Amino acid sequence: MFNILKSFAVFMFLIAPTYAFASIEGGLDWTGLYWRISMFVLFIIILVLAIGKKISSMTASRRDGIIKALHGAEMGLDEANIRLEEHRIKMSKLDSELSELSKNAKDAAKVEIDSLLVEAGKQIEFLREKSKATMNNEVLKAITDIRKGITLESIDKAEVLLKKEIKADKSRKIDMNYIKNIGN
Repeated sequence: MFNILKSFAVFMFLIAPTYAFASIEGGLDWTGLYWRISMFVLFIIILVLAIGKKISSMTASRRDGIIKALHGAEMGLDEANIRLEEHRIKMSKLDSELSELSKNAKDAAKVEIDSLLVEAGKQIEFLREKSKATMNNEVLKAITDIRKGITLESIDKAEVLLKKEIKADKSRKIDMNYIKNIGN
């Protein structure tokens, strides 16, 4: 209210000289100026009395609403900061859990790789032994086949040579001796 009166006083000091020198006859009409100022002051007083309380209550309620809104915003900011800190803590925990899981996964992978390498080594050794056994069997079979072939070849050659050298009589005689020896 005091601000309104102060503003009105400044306004009057600025406008008064204009009204004082604005008379029709060119002279100063103090009476007209007095009545005009009086009517203006009366109008301002009536206006302030009539709607001053409404304006004051409107500005006070608006001020209270703004204060409440600011208070709510501050509370919301505090709550948001608390949530932000909680999320930062959660993210920190998640980061540490993630690094722990990563370490565990690497360790498990290393153990699995080592176990696979051991198993592969065993498989390789098994296949090596199996290959050696197979090779030995094949060598023995080849040696047996070669010996058998050589033996058969030798028998064939001996038979051919004997047929050339031994006549039919000698052959019968040898056969008979052989048959006799079988019985003994």
